[in-house]
Amino acid sequence: MKVDALSPQGKRTDLTSEQVAPKLSTEIIGKAEGISKDTVKRYIRLTHLVPQLLDCMDEGKMAFSVGVVLSYLNDDFQYAALDAMAEEDCTPSYAQVVRMRNLFRTDELTIDTIYDIIREEKANQKEKLKIPMEPIRNYFLKNYATADIENTIVKLCENYYRQKQRFRNDDAR
Repeated sequence: MKVDALSPQGKRTDLTSEQVAPKLSTEIIGKAEGISKDTVKRYIRLTHLVPQLLDCMDEGKMAFSVGVVLSYLNDDFQYAALDAMAEEDCTPSYAQVVRMRNLFRTDELTIDTIYDIIREEKANQKEKLKIPMEPIRNYFLKNYATADIENTIVKLCENYYRQKQRFRNDDAR
C-alpha cells in the first residue's frame, strides 16, 4: 500500500490531463488522419509557401520536406527559387534548401546564391553505370577490392580510347 501511495510522487499528472488542458489540435488531427502531430505541423507550415511552389508539390515535382524548408524563406526568395527551378529545369534537393534556409537565417542569402545552389549537380542526377560483378570478377584476383576493379576498368577504357584515336590518325595519313 505504501508503494502504491509513493509511486506517483514527483510525477506531474496535470500536463496530460484532458480535464486541465485538452489535447493539442495537431494531436487530434494527426490521430484522426493516422499521421504524427509533427507532420500536421509541417502541413500547416506549407501555408507559407507561394502558390506556385505549392503547385509544384501537388504535381509531385517537389518533395514534401523540400517544400516545408522552402516555406521558411520570404516570398521574394521563394519566387527566386521558383524562377531558378524553371530556368534550370530541376528542383532543389533537401540539402540544398537547408543551406538556403541557414543562409536566410543569417541574412546571407541572395538571389544569386539561390541560383548558384540550384545549379549545382545533385548526387542523384549523376549518371552511373552498373555492371554485375559476376562476369567481371573472373578477370581480377580474388583480393581485389571493388574500387580497385573500378579504377582498372576506367584505365582500360582510357587505353582503348587512346588506341582508337591512334588508329584513326594512322588511317587519316
